[in-house]
Order: sequence, then C-alpha cells, then structure tokens
Amino acid sequence: MESDGLSSTATATAARTFGYGSCVEAQDTKRELGVRLTSNCVLIQNKPRLLRVGSLQWFRLPESDWADLLGRFKDSGLNTVDMYVPWRDVEPAEGKFDEGVLGSMCRFLEMVQQKGLFVYFRPGPYICDELDGGGVPAWLLKRARTRDDDVGDEDGSGGGRVIMRTACRNWLRYVERYFEEVNRRVVPYLASKGGPVVIYAVENEYDHFEKAFQAEKLFSSAGRPERRLLQQTGTAEYLGRLRDLARRHIDVPIASCPGMPGIGGLADTPGIWPLPNHWPPDGHEANAATLLAHMHDPRLHNGIYCDMPGGFSEGPALASSQKRQLMAGLRVAATFNAVGSHQYGYRNTIDFDPKTIGVTMAGMSNLRPRASSFSWARGRLRNLLFHPRVGYMSGVLDFYGPISHSGSLREKFYSFRRNGLFFDTFEGLIAKSRPRRAFASGRSGWGWSSRCCYPRDDVCLRSRGAVGAIVAGRRFVNWLDAGNGILFISLLNTSGRPQHLEPGSLRIFDDDVPKYTKLAVQTEAYPGSQSDVEQLTNTVIIPAGLPLSPCLCLRYSTAEVLTQFSFEEVSQPRKVLILYGKAGDEGEVVLDILDNADVKIVHLDNNMKLQKKDNSTIEVSFLYEGGSSIVFRTEGKYELFQIVVTTRALAGRTWFVGKRFGQPVVLSGFDYVCEDEKESHGKSVQISCEHTTATKSVEIMVMSPKPVSLESAIVVSPFKGSTYIARFNYLLPKQLPTISPGILKGGRLILDNMEAQTEFDDSKWIKLVGEPVSLDDIGIHEGHAWYRAHVVLNAGEVKTCSRLRIDHADDIVTVYVNGTYIATVAPLGNGIDTDDNDYAEVDVKIAGSLRSGINVIAFLVEIWGHGAFE
Repeated sequence: MESDGLSSTATATAARTFGYGSCVEAQDTKRELGVRLTSNCVLIQNKPRLLRVGSLQWFRLPESDWADLLGRFKDSGLNTVDMYVPWRDVEPAEGKFDEGVLGSMCRFLEMVQQKGLFVYFRPGPYICDELDGGGVPAWLLKRARTRDDDVGDEDGSGGGRVIMRTACRNWLRYVERYFEEVNRRVVPYLASKGGPVVIYAVENEYDHFEKAFQAEKLFSSAGRPERRLLQQTGTAEYLGRLRDLARRHIDVPIASCPGMPGIGGLADTPGIWPLPNHWPPDGHEANAATLLAHMHDPRLHNGIYCDMPGGFSEGPALASSQKRQLMAGLRVAATFNAVGSHQYGYRNTIDFDPKTIGVTMAGMSNLRPRASSFSWARGRLRNLLFHPRVGYMSGVLDFYGPISHSGSLREKFYSFRRNGLFFDTFEGLIAKSRPRRAFASGRSGWGWSSRCCYPRDDVCLRSRGAVGAIVAGRRFVNWLDAGNGILFISLLNTSGRPQHLEPGSLRIFDDDVPKYTKLAVQTEAYPGSQSDVEQLTNTVIIPAGLPLSPCLCLRYSTAEVLTQFSFEEVSQPRKVLILYGKAGDEGEVVLDILDNADVKIVHLDNNMKLQKKDNSTIEVSFLYEGGSSIVFRTEGKYELFQIVVTTRALAGRTWFVGKRFGQPVVLSGFDYVCEDEKESHGKSVQISCEHTTATKSVEIMVMSPKPVSLESAIVVSPFKGSTYIARFNYLLPKQLPTISPGILKGGRLILDNMEAQTEFDDSKWIKLVGEPVSLDDIGIHEGHAWYRAHVVLNAGEVKTCSRLRIDHADDIVTVYVNGTYIATVAPLGNGIDTDDNDYAEVDVKIAGSLRSGINVIAFLVEIWGHGAFE
C-alpha cells in the first residue's frame, strides 16, 4: 500500500510547497534490526511505525481458533497483539513449569509472526487482566502478607513469605525464576532476531497498587493495621530490579502501564517507557498533549523520558479513540480486549455499583481529614465493598470489541478497518509528524496556541459549532504536520448529532474550505453498544498538501482517505485513491497540477461534478455513492490516476485479494472476505465470504485490471476498461443449515445444583469436624466447591427458625435448603478490615424451607478472587 519512490518534483503554489515522493521515510541501505525510540518515533527495523494495539487473550481461547481470530484481528486494521502471559499457568505448582503452556506461548508467537503482526509482550509478574491475583500463582498467594514485619528473610528453597509487588527479596526470588523460564524462550521472537516482539512490559497499573498500599494502612486485621504506617513499596528498587531481570534476555524497549493517563507509579525509574491507560472515552487530545509535555520537558522526571514517544497501553474498544490518540501525536494506541475471550471457572460476578447501595461518587469524594466527613465516607465505602450486587457470569470476557470470542464481527470492526487501511497507507508520514493545535481566540474565528509555529492564517476553523475537542471549556482543532506542506487535520464531533460545516468554515493555508458543498462531520453508532459516548463520537481526517503522483497533489479533500494502491503490470499503469463519506452526504476535492503537466480527464461519472479545470487546478464535487470515479491521464510512471468515491459502510467492507496474480483484485460489499490461497489455482481465486442473513442479496463492486466473474452472482454493470469496475448482485443462500432434532433428543439434562438435593450421596466427601476448612487450605485455589450440613429440627424449632446466619464466609456463597435455592451473597471475606463486626457474614431468610427431621443445608462456595493488591 505504500507509494513508490520516484524522485521528488516540487513546485511552489501559494504558501505551500508540494513534493512527490514515497509516503514512507527513505530507508538506510543497511537494514537495522530491532526497535529504537526517539522523542517522536517508534522505529522498527529503522522504519517509523504506528502501533495500533489490541488484546487477544491466547490462553483464554482454543488454539484451534487462533489462526482465524488473528486473521480477523489483522483485517480489523490492528497491527500489534497485546499479549499477556499469566504466571499461574506457566508455574501452576512451585518450581514446576508447564511445558505445555510455554509451548503454546511460543506457538502463538510463531503464528503472530506468520500473520505479519507485532507483539506487545506482557508477562507481569502481575498483569491484572481480570485474573485472580493478577495472574500470580495461587500457591504463592497463600504466602502473601501485607505487613513487612510478618515476612522473614528465609533463604534455601524459596519457602519464605512475601510482600507481593514490592522490593521484598523473597518475592523477587520467585519472580526471577519465573522471568528466566519465560524470557529465554522469548529471545527467538524478539524484533532484533527478526521476530514480532517489539515492546516488553513489566508490572501493570502500579500507580493503583501504590494508592491501595497506602489506603490499607487505614484498615485493620487481627487487631492491627494491615500495613505498617512507615511501610513503603520500594517502587524504584522494585521496578529497577524487574528491568534488570528482563534485560538479561530482552533487548526491545521495556515499558510499564500506569493505570491513569499519566506517568504515575514509576518512581522515574530509568529505562522504563511509560505507556499508561486511557479509559475515559473522551479527553484523548488533552491527555495526550499533557503526557507528551510532561515526558519531553527536561525539567520534569529528571529528563529520562525526553527521548521516548508517547502512547497508551489500554483503552476502550472504540475506533474513534485510537484514531484520536494517533492524531494527537501518540505512536502507540491500544484497545483492551479487542477480541472477546472465555472466562472459565466463574459462575457469578460482583458489581461494585454505587447506585445499588445508595452511595454517590460525590459522597465518596468526601474522604477529607475532618473526622465527621471521613467517618461517613469510610462507612459508605465499606458498604460498597462489603455488600456489592451479585450477578451471573456468562463465562465470556467481552469488552464489546470489534471481534467477539466466537469470531463474529461487530459493526465497529468496519470503523477499525477503515482507520487501519488509512494508517497503513500513510504510516510513514504520520509516524514522524508533529502534533499541532489551535484554540478559540475569544474573538471572531479561531487563533493559534502559543506553541504553533505557523503564521496565524495558515489553518483556521471559523465555525462556532460543535466541532473540535474541548480543553478547559475551550474548543480546539488539532492536526499533524508531516512536513513539506502536508497536513492531516482532525475534525472531532462529540455533539451526538451530525455536524455540517458551511462553505468557508475551515481555512487551510489560502483555501476557504469547503467551496461547493457542506463539510460533513458525522457521528458513528454501533448497534448493541452499552456506551452512549461510544455511539456519538467520531472524528474526520482532512488531508491537505498530499502528494499523489508526479503530476498531481491533493490540495485538500473533505472526504476521508481510505487507501491508495496501484495496478502495475498493465499496459497503462494506474494509481488509485479511494475516498469515502456517509451515503447521501456531499464532498469535494481540489487537486493541484504540478509543473504545468499535461493532465486530462478521461472519465467522469454522472454523480461527480467538475467545478473547475485549468492548467494548475482541478476541482470536483460529488455525492457519496459506491464506486463513483474520475480518471485522469497523466505523465510519468503512472499514465492514469483514478479517484474512487464510496460510502462509509462500503469502505469498511473493501477487501483486497488475488495477491498471487501480482495485482490486487478489490471486492467491496461483503461483510468479510478471506482468500484461500491453497484452493486458488489457475486463473481463479477461491474466497470465503460472510454476510448478514438479514438480506437476500448483496451488491458487490469488483475492481480489477481485467474482467472477472463471480460465481452465484448476477452482473448488474459490466466491466468498464476506463474504471476497471464491474458490479454484481450476489444471491445469498436461501436456507441456512439447521440443527437436527435428533441431536437435541439424544442429549440429557444435567442440573448444576445436584449437590444441593437432599437425595444426593455425599458419603465419599471429605468429612469435616468442628469448623469448616477453607478451600485454599485443602488445595483448591480457584473455582468452586460444595459444603453440606445435616441439621435435625423438631416441629417447634422449625416454627421459630426463620434466618440462617454464618459469622464468616468468602468469597461468593450460594445457599440451598433442602434443595431449594435461597440466595447468592458476596461476603468477600478476604482481606479488608476484618475487625468489623459485620465483616464477611451471611445472613439470609430461610423460613418456609425447613421441615421436621433431617434438613440438608448446602453451600456452593466460589473463590472469586484473591486480593489483587496483597
């Protein structure tokens, strides 16, 4: 998708200089392996890259699904897999490493490399990732303590107690052994060895841990504070030690992920690249600017981040979020759980929702030193922690990303794909550009921020509407300056409704934009989304001064650019630019003719209007429809240049196949297309297509230098040699496969509460005398188990007994009496303020469920999670 490398030709036009050349920075003749950071770039094999990161949980998905899901991941436009490694799976028993898991890890890395993707490798040791104890093995969690005076300095076999996630020597001994086993296997997959691993992360969201560490000094356990007053994490020593352990084998940049969008929790440890989270669905531009300003100010953080670019490690599953972050000058933009996955071993969830117990966030913010306010807020906070709402766990971990755990594609997949095609095409320009922005001046129109180096009238948004990001109540527009007069301008719409800028609303250099139409900045809705913001936010990228060919330069386009590609091995080589917008809206492009070249229009579709054509400029307006074209005959290597205008919906459904022919075949319309290269032979291409069953047929546009046929399709518009375009109506199957009734009849119903029934035989169960034993103490560290008790009551006792009270229980307990479900409660008895009177109790109504004689009381106890911050 990159432009070719013809020698530059430049002509001064108005206040700009246009040049034609490669969209990718010229490479050194000597290939430089590995990853290098500068203040503005991530250089991989000496090439500037934009890392569009998405989580794909390899250990939560069947290995048989990896290839398909990685293919869809790449087709979504993401290029870097956020790859967690759970310590608990690698070392399930002390000192015993699971070669099967480590082998799976390596096979996944190999598969990622085969797909041409990068890896952001994150082994922890603590990874969060919705894992019990952050992925720390349960056998080690049992040795965790909160107070440093409870931990000795035992040597020998490593049997000492630990203070997790600190500079505790015993903790670091275990981490060192784990890192050695994992890291030595990763070496062949490092970028310096030609592999996919380009970033390696230690720890995760450590700033959250630091806050929790201090907060635990306010709570008590066994008659004393959970942490000593003067006890500290030793952050600098701890992170420095993790860095040094990793450096024994790892030579790519080492990063860490603060939980908040800043540089917290790193103690300014040299050699660690801050890549924080950004979970708020808005504020990307302002927070990116703050992050970059703090990183690149030599007076802050001892100047250790001045030679590192900015980026975010995790964020919401929004295509607009990644787009906004990259347009704000970041080089790493991430989507957490871009692909859904399975979450085994849990039947229930807990919901820390303040609304369910009458706690407001305003009330929680009253944690002030005054005794009355503090006591009130502390009590409400306790209620929030001790009495959360219990829900059902579906067994699926899904943040509503572009791809579900089953591989189905959501509508937002196509937004990610549009962005990915654009950033892939112009990555070489954008990945080394400089972010700029202009604020409202308070007078008519807009003015510049003090940091901008342009003259005041170079870029200006005159509209007083709802377009633009907001910082401190002021709107601003931001863009990327790629040099040589090339700009990518970001127009943000968070209003919740479409915005249409009137002619002349935007000034780019000497042009008042738009000239002939209204500039549409649409919203983008995703069916099924749980986030209002997610359905409302969208940003449009306006290119300006973009070289297209030796003869043509895109002065500006109010349509977004999807991609640019070429047909090489034909009698008349042709370069193609695809633009898009929402169906029914209008757009326009203005082209500059360079060096008085002879440029002729040889084809113009009916819904495209030529507004102006002279020796220096071509100006065209159009309606967004699928596949409208204008074709120019030009000079130079590419005799023909074609602009194709399509709709936003079809742009995300544009696919490139037929690579083995050396020429792309473009299909537009199917929801998903995957080429089966093994089955393709001769002059045919075998493809697998997916499309919604809500329609009987789908219109497909095919673009190819030669006529093509499409099986099971009716020709709507035959192949045109002038545009290379043909249209088909593809008939979808009339009947889908059905499940045979015999399969359903052959199954049998299995209850998940048989153990609660009175007739269940528990004679082979472990017999407990006295108080029950915790599951951890009998070697059950995750999942659930049953307890049963037989209670004999007479008729009088049945009448007077109305409640069942258990003084202490954890984590989630479901109560049955004589096979009847009573309640599911979450006492969460593991580590918070254990001296409270009502701590970790179970108190439920059982009146009406008891009977004279033997009663069976059963408890389904689930280990929901060990303390993540122990």
